[in-house]
Amino acid sequence: MTRNELMFGMRFLASQTDAMAGEGSPRFGFRRLGRDACRRDYRYPEDAGIPLRGMPVVSAVIPIGLADLEALTGASIDEERRACVGDATERLFAWSRLLAQRYREAGLEPLLLADATLASRDGRLLAWELALDGFRVVPRRPGATLWEDIRLLCQADAYLVHPAAFPLARTLTLRLLLQDLAGRAKAGREAGPLAGFSGLRPEALGRPGWPLLLTSRGLGACLAGGSAMGVEHVDTADDNAVFCALPASPVDVEERRERLGVLSSGEALRLLRLSGCPAKGVWHAMAVGRVAEAIARKVQAKGGRVDPDLCLAGGLVHDIAKGRRRHEAVGALVLQSLGLPGLARLVKDHSDVVLPEGKPVTEREIVYLADKYCYGPTFVPLQERFGQKLDIFGSRPGARAGIARRLRHARELEARLARELGESPEAIAAGVLGARRAGGES
Repeated sequence: MTRNELMFGMRFLASQTDAMAGEGSPRFGFRRLGRDACRRDYRYPEDAGIPLRGMPVVSAVIPIGLADLEALTGASIDEERRACVGDATERLFAWSRLLAQRYREAGLEPLLLADATLASRDGRLLAWELALDGFRVVPRRPGATLWEDIRLLCQADAYLVHPAAFPLARTLTLRLLLQDLAGRAKAGREAGPLAGFSGLRPEALGRPGWPLLLTSRGLGACLAGGSAMGVEHVDTADDNAVFCALPASPVDVEERRERLGVLSSGEALRLLRLSGCPAKGVWHAMAVGRVAEAIARKVQAKGGRVDPDLCLAGGLVHDIAKGRRRHEAVGALVLQSLGLPGLARLVKDHSDVVLPEGKPVTEREIVYLADKYCYGPTFVPLQERFGQKLDIFGSRPGARAGIARRLRHARELEARLARELGESPEAIAAGVLGARRAGGES
């Protein structure tokens, strides 16, 4: 976009009538939209398996400015400006774009609310650029609270409020909050959708995070008292939900953003438990994660381009859909829907893997082989592991040939890793797990 185009847009938008805010309000350089023009509320699509009738309408709101951040978090504007690394206005608009794109990917069209702290010339230009990209950017009304503007512009059944200063909350958090909301709406259909329920808020590292999900009742409490009363705190296995980007360096924020698809070991373990995995499944997952991480570090030390943290997380969640038919494919679909495509790829292929010659070993092969060395939480060699499969399933038609084929693939991968590493991956796994055998031998 050229400077002339920007200036033309600024002059054109400044000439629009201020239908919402009234006369005397600061001109942000973008069009003030009325209530009807701002309402593009989200309804659960019928192909998501959730009946449309009776389900709540959800609106997403992203407050951009420092004044709203002060109202939401309690930190003063001066403190926020001093803590901010770089220009606060430019960074807040960049983060609001990042958040708005994530909400779109999750199926919601967000409303971006800009307060008076962004009324500078730079703020007007940045708002104009967002509007050109199709985002709905609306100024706050002078004298109105954030909650009053949300009620005026959205009028939904539930509201996701997400300040731009917390831009790295994962799609995982949004999905889990919406799933919880849908479940409550279904369960309370006879008593009235969401009756007696104020809202949800993610929590991590002992602190409340974002976004804040409010029902109409929760929004009413905010309108009456200025704070969300009765909101339940829930774990969404996402530590980024509590990460404030204002005091962080741009390099730190970018590094965190690039690794949004990689869960930490703590996050992966919490996600596994949230899925309802039983205790024995958790112990097995922890063993697989440890072995996968150890093998990945050996591969990395030999110059391989693998991520040990991704291998650890993949090992922890590889059986997230265990107990369901074709649990590998189902688990991959679950993780894909949660915004974790890298982990989804590892989970999809952990039953059987063939690595062509000339192709490098990746995290996919490492997690696959680590799983084969673990019987529950204990170490087991490949021959013994697949022998157990033959004892259980060998009488089924075609099962014996399939198990033998998978054993051959696992041995080929084991032999290749042994050549490349100069040591057997079986010995690495035995060392990590203390050489405990499935039968209790050592």
